[in-house]
Amino acid sequence: MESLGVGFDPAGAAARDGKILRTNRMITVIANLKGGTGKSTVTFNLALWLRTTGRRTTVIDLDPQKTLSDAAALRMEEGIEPSLRVQAGTFADVTLPQDAEEIIIDVGTAD
Repeated sequence: MESLGVGFDPAGAAARDGKILRTNRMITVIANLKGGTGKSTVTFNLALWLRTTGRRTTVIDLDPQKTLSDAAALRMEEGIEPSLRVQAGTFADVTLPQDAEEIIIDVGTAD
């Protein structure tokens, strides 16, 4: 697992300890300074759409309300497919999965 504490350059390379690591991942951040703008809804629907197209997708829920985590847990309990892989916590708590092609981050207004 790769920590989020990695710097990225526009050419798509990640830099860690002076070494360049090539990545084929797309990292998308959904953010807005105002609450109630639909960030979690957009993140949820985008992640589900990507999963239905066959992309290996991980959602990172940094919103203190944890709406995405709750929705993913409910889908799992009800057996609804496709399931979503969600990591929740603070920025320092989460890691980037090596196998994810798409990483979508829901940032809460407090972040």
